[in-house]
Amino acid sequence: MISSLTIGYQLKDNNIHPLISVILPIYNAELYLNDSIRSILNQTYKNIELIIINDGSSDGSLDIIKKICYDDPRVIVINKRNEGLIQALNDGIAISKGLFIARMDADDISNHSRLDLQINYLKSNNLDICGCNIELFGDKTGYVKYPVYDDKIKLSLILGSPFAHPSIMIKASILKKNMYDAQAVNFEDFELWSRLAMLNYSFGNINESLLNYRVHSNQISCVNRIKQVNGAVKIKIEYAKFLINNFNFDYHSNVNDISSLTFFILRNKNFFYRKGLRNEFRKFIFSFLPYTNINKIDLLKVLYLLAIFRILSIKYFILILRLFLSASQFTKFINYIK
Repeated sequence: MISSLTIGYQLKDNNIHPLISVILPIYNAELYLNDSIRSILNQTYKNIELIIINDGSSDGSLDIIKKICYDDPRVIVINKRNEGLIQALNDGIAISKGLFIARMDADDISNHSRLDLQINYLKSNNLDICGCNIELFGDKTGYVKYPVYDDKIKLSLILGSPFAHPSIMIKASILKKNMYDAQAVNFEDFELWSRLAMLNYSFGNINESLLNYRVHSNQISCVNRIKQVNGAVKIKIEYAKFLINNFNFDYHSNVNDISSLTFFILRNKNFFYRKGLRNEFRKFIFSFLPYTNINKIDLLKVLYLLAIFRILSIKYFILILRLFLSASQFTKFINYIK
């Protein structure tokens, strides 16, 4: 239950600069919170409301939030008992007033022009939801790229999330009708993307980093990694079945990455089950591998994933392994997965 609600002044919505509601759930985030909030309040796009949901923090998070709330009247604070991330997100969505909703996490930092670039990209490309690439920092550094266009994003959902959750912006009307599923604990974002894809909403990612994503041992994605993987399996299977039956994809000319290869195999698995499996599959694989960025290791990972999901049979997977591994490598791999 929400114990208190502090609402500041919001700029009025208008056609040129529509109001964006930024949803920021907080739980014991005092170490990183100031930088995260400031990165939103200092955006080049000014017509925002920042909805901070304090989900029963026991550290100094609320004191930091109160100080910033007094500094900027665009901040809205929900102070509530701890009910978990999904409920916190849905609480924020329920009171949001913007035409668009953006996500933010308490330990990340947004590029100062993130919201400006995203809302323009959404409108100019007639998209329903938009993400971006991310820069990793903290315990791990690096750069993560996501598929840019709608068809490749929906293909890549077979394998995992095609968005960095705290980077997304979405039309508020869509999210208010399709809130986070309370049963999808630890994989609520993947469940939502899959559901929206099956409802045929349009997806996109900006091909540049607009979010610095902090990697540390206490973040939810690290603590609950196993639960995330296990919980998403059923959703991946159902989505793969939906995709095979409903997605229009010219795979003859577009089998050029892992997601499209996976989809190709799913749609044509009966072909590969037939008697001439080894020779046919060998011809297929080696006919396009030289012209793509797919390597054999990535291919085996995909096929193992599909076998685990029981979309492909274990027998089929083992036959494929024999095409790529030596006898000793094959024995070692089989012993490893037993």
